[in-house]
Amino acid sequence: MRELGPLVPTDTAQICRSAVRSRLHFLALAATTIFLILPRASRAEVTAEIVALGDAGRVFIGQPIYADARYGNDTASPFRLPAGTTADRWEFREGAGAIQACSPRIRIPGGSVGGSAEPVVFLEPRQSRAEREITLDSLCANLPRRAGKISIRVRLEGIGQSAASSWRSLDLVTPTGKEADAIAAAPHAHDDLEGFLKRFGDTAVAAPLLRDLNEIEAREDWTSKRSFDDRVRAVSANVRWMRSANEWRLRTTDGFLRRHPDSYFSTELSMELAAMYAAQGDTSGVERMAQALSRTDPAQAAQVRYTADRMKTGARSRP
Repeated sequence: MRELGPLVPTDTAQICRSAVRSRLHFLALAATTIFLILPRASRAEVTAEIVALGDAGRVFIGQPIYADARYGNDTASPFRLPAGTTADRWEFREGAGAIQACSPRIRIPGGSVGGSAEPVVFLEPRQSRAEREITLDSLCANLPRRAGKISIRVRLEGIGQSAASSWRSLDLVTPTGKEADAIAAAPHAHDDLEGFLKRFGDTAVAAPLLRDLNEIEAREDWTSKRSFDDRVRAVSANVRWMRSANEWRLRTTDGFLRRHPDSYFSTELSMELAAMYAAQGDTSGVERMAQALSRTDPAQAAQVRYTADRMKTGARSRP
């Protein structure tokens, strides 16, 4: 019988070549695997983000539309804008319709006919900036005045760099009943602010007016104090603020927050209501507000909870 030849190479050089090829194949495979597993480094860029929009993405038609935005520059170079131009450009669209531009809000000073003015730095390297309480209905005069869903975004157009936020959805709702009456009366609210709030204080349009009245009555006792505990001590000695709080503002603010827990102004109004409860010595009310704030602003919630704990400690220490 004919003998079969060896199943593996017997030549020494051939064996070495085969081993080298196998090793190179293994190394190439390992390198590919490592490339696939290792996360890609995030690219430094300029960013724009809509942080808050309306009452958790919903507003009544005729109610002011408030928004918060945050802009960031993660690059190593300044984000510059041409002098005499605008920084943020808000846009909206209905459904899949055409994108419509709003009036620019932040205007960059400078500019000249010859175009020789120096560019302006809007964001330094590694810097971010927040813009709060932007009234979009005043910027976007062509917003639809009918019920439906629209999308909103903001863009930054710099020199050689740009950024755009993702689209945020906003529901426009037709107001009825008391909400409709409040919106109709709102243009004249400041003629008798207290009277308006006593009548419409639990409607959506009342939120910024309740906030404003608190600051008007408390004055620097509220606006100049950084910690919640300091504010409570100051307003507790403010006769005008305490009288208003006891007579109707506490009850009205509480009613508003129960009816509109997702209001754009819910954090500020919860802080004000917590201060009223603390000034009255109502520990359970302060604790309830701390719980509500933990959902929207944990840092503020911690301050309110500290005051509640201090109130309980003081109550236990009294004979």
